[in-house]
Amino acid sequence: SQIVDGLSFHQLLGGKDDEQITSRDLFWHYPHYGNQGGEPSAMIRRKNWKLIHYFEDGRDELYDLETDEEEHKYSSPSDLF
Repeated sequence: SQIVDGLSFHQLLGGKDDEQITSRDLFWHYPHYGNQGGEPSAMIRRKNWKLIHYFEDGRDELYDLETDEEEHKYSSPSDLF
C-alpha cells in the first residue's frame, strides 16, 4: 500500500470550513509560465497572509486575505519591518 502525505481539499472546496486545512501553512511552487498569464513563482499561505515571490524579477507581494480577499492591494514584506 502507498503512503499518502497530505489532506483532501474536498470539504474546503465544497464551501465547508475544514480546520485540518485552514490551520496548516500551504505552499505552492509554480516554476513556469502559464497559458493564462501565470508567472514563475512560489507562494506561501499562513492563516490570513499570502506571500508570493516571483522568480523572474525577484519581487515579493504580501497580501492580507482577511481585508483583501481578491488580492488587489499588496505590501512589500520589507515595508513591514
